[in-house]
Amino acid sequence: MEFANSYTDENVLGIEIRKQCTDYIESVIKKEMLGNCSIMQYSVVNGLQFIHDNSIKKVFYFFPDPWFKKRHQKRRAFDLEFLSFVYRVLETGGELLLQTDILDVHEYHKNILDEYGKFSYTEFDHNDKWDLPRTVKQTECDNKGFDYYKIIAKK
Repeated sequence: MEFANSYTDENVLGIEIRKQCTDYIESVIKKEMLGNCSIMQYSVVNGLQFIHDNSIKKVFYFFPDPWFKKRHQKRRAFDLEFLSFVYRVLETGGELLLQTDILDVHEYHKNILDEYGKFSYTEFDHNDKWDLPRTVKQTECDNKGFDYYKIIAKK
């Protein structure tokens, strides 16, 4: 929502699996009258078939559930199929932006990006600036002194 507020000439679609979150976000969007912002309750593991090819400038994938247990890691949405969806919908030069506060997840993201091989990417740590509004999770990590990791992957 902060991104939509900061970049009023851009359309923003948030995708979240949890209904309670989407209901809350929907109410804030309505209250704040953010005409360039929408939220959708959906799981990205189902694909992004409803989004046109080469139509998106940026995809944000921030602080995903880490699924720590080895037997649960198959539940991670970030995989080769997800990257294929993202690659299809991003315009040429478009960006996939990643953030996590879990080093193992950061390494996993890099491994999947390397395996997919179609994105070039740059890593950042929490001290490196990028020109985006801060998330609540970033602020929480900073306040608690936790590291977090960022990647910008370009098509």
